[in-house]
Amino acid sequence: MACRILDQDEAGSVWRSQKLQDFGWRAQVLGCSADAEIQHLLRELQHQTQELEGLRSSQAVPGYHRPWWADGEYDSARADRSNDAGLQSLAAGKLSEAFDHLSNAIRLCPSTAVYHGNRAAVALRLKQPSIALQDAREATIRDVQYMKGYFRAGIACLQLAKHEEAVNEYQKALAIEPQNAAAKAGLRKAMEAAESLQKHSAAAAPAGMSVARRPGLPRKAAAHEDAALQLECARAMLDANPDLEAARCAFVEATIMCGRYAAARETAGELLSSWPTVAGEALEDGRYQDAIEACEEARGMLDERACTGLVASLLSQQAAAHMGRSQHAPALANLQHALALQPGRIPTLLLRAQAYRCLGRVEDSYLDLQEVSQACPDHPGILDLLQQAAQLCLTRQARLTGDGAWQGIRPHQLDNHYITMGLELDCSEQQIKQAYRRLAGRWHPDKWAARPEVEQQHAKGVFDNIKHASDILLNPEDRARYDASLFC
Repeated sequence: MACRILDQDEAGSVWRSQKLQDFGWRAQVLGCSADAEIQHLLRELQHQTQELEGLRSSQAVPGYHRPWWADGEYDSARADRSNDAGLQSLAAGKLSEAFDHLSNAIRLCPSTAVYHGNRAAVALRLKQPSIALQDAREATIRDVQYMKGYFRAGIACLQLAKHEEAVNEYQKALAIEPQNAAAKAGLRKAMEAAESLQKHSAAAAPAGMSVARRPGLPRKAAAHEDAALQLECARAMLDANPDLEAARCAFVEATIMCGRYAAARETAGELLSSWPTVAGEALEDGRYQDAIEACEEARGMLDERACTGLVASLLSQQAAAHMGRSQHAPALANLQHALALQPGRIPTLLLRAQAYRCLGRVEDSYLDLQEVSQACPDHPGILDLLQQAAQLCLTRQARLTGDGAWQGIRPHQLDNHYITMGLELDCSEQQIKQAYRRLAGRWHPDKWAARPEVEQQHAKGVFDNIKHASDILLNPEDRARYDASLFC
């Protein structure tokens, strides 16, 4: 039988797999496979191998578009130097030069959010809002708590006259830094612009037309023959395209014109209920981005004032999808919006409590759980959740006051590792590693080498806490012991 020659991508996949197996085999031969550091390295290799395999699979899909920054040499040290050079050029007013330096930094280390964010800032100065928006969103994909990314995306959306998107971006920024004056001012400006545009469009729209929507039904009753013909055509289109929303809408309109209101109501109900179902199925399958897009598309077709409950449900599902991607800030923005439309909804309150906890806002999490317990004291597990939230609040208070004997909390509990890392209690190993990389990118002492001594010492202390928390949570045995002691 003839042997098939592997292409470059397949050969790389085989090589990575063999090297991973070889590392594990050598560790066993040397008798150090049980060593904690070796186990940590092996898990890291497995994680990176999975990431590379995922990248290879995505690139193999027909129509894959390679990002402009995916052709670099991946050198973090050179990337830092390029970023610093870009900031120096920016300070000197050399915008084009700064843009080139920051582009090079992204090519050398595309996983660093701040490089994308810095280039977005320069693009805004260069009056290139489309590039700025793309860069800002790349930054928030890499660090979901990068407030400046959402803020700069909001500015770019305003410059592109995408007022509703600007409102959404500013809301995400304020979910991270609620008191940020610039973000508040931007949100106010975006909301005013969106409202002004809506009023202008409504005034300019012809009678019988909905703004940015399908044509409305005629104000005068149609002739019976015309209505019957439209119903027949609509039914044929629906039979041929049962999953096409436009076909269902046309059928609803035709049945209304024929006076068959019960049939119209039934079909319209099916149309509305299908949107949360599509998003829910994507959510259950772990296709979080598909769920987010389905919710966004459905919300774009709805009048929020007329479909309050449905919009609130879609916002909650969109928030759950963001949570699945560890994007806690945009999830919180969705949940705030949902609860403004439908206050006191138990599932939404529970999800917002989880989002608050992931963002380290444990007091707000406790208040949401308390509201749930008062409204529904028999809700399964609410007392346990409330007790855990109360313990986290006490731990946070003890850290702030420095009182090691606060309410009997043990000394090792004062530095709550989950709060330090900005993670929830049931976080995965991959989420811990992502949090460590994000925090280390900000607090590593090397990043503060040019700062005053007192700031260097502060950064070192913070980084030491991050490193200690990461080491505990990445070791299964240490984490199990820590979890067992946290809420006793």
